[in-house]
Amino acid sequence: MEIVFFVSLTPLFILGLSVFLQRAAALFRSRRAAVTALSMALALFVMWNAEFMFQWGAHLIPPRGRISWNVMIRNQFQVVPRQIAVHLGDYLFHRHDMMRQIEDRDIDQLKKQSAP
Repeated sequence: MEIVFFVSLTPLFILGLSVFLQRAAALFRSRRAAVTALSMALALFVMWNAEFMFQWGAHLIPPRGRISWNVMIRNQFQVVPRQIAVHLGDYLFHRHDMMRQIEDRDIDQLKKQSAP
């Protein structure tokens, strides 16, 4: 199975997002209402994605292969809000140690997958 990353398509996504935002803004009566509503929606999407990245980095979901969407969604609302506060201090002040632990867990998982 080939892993596909969409990072190289970011410019296309930005263009699509800008067209979407322009058309969505036309649905509002005032510019202020459009900016407020669309900013809030985008902030929610950014927060959702940041929590999803946290789950991946903290190994709350498998870093490789398929994930359970039910588990991921439950984690988004129940597990991540509690754990993110604990790990935020580590991320800000002890990032090197935190990244080493994540890498060690990733290596251990790779070893378990490759073991017969």
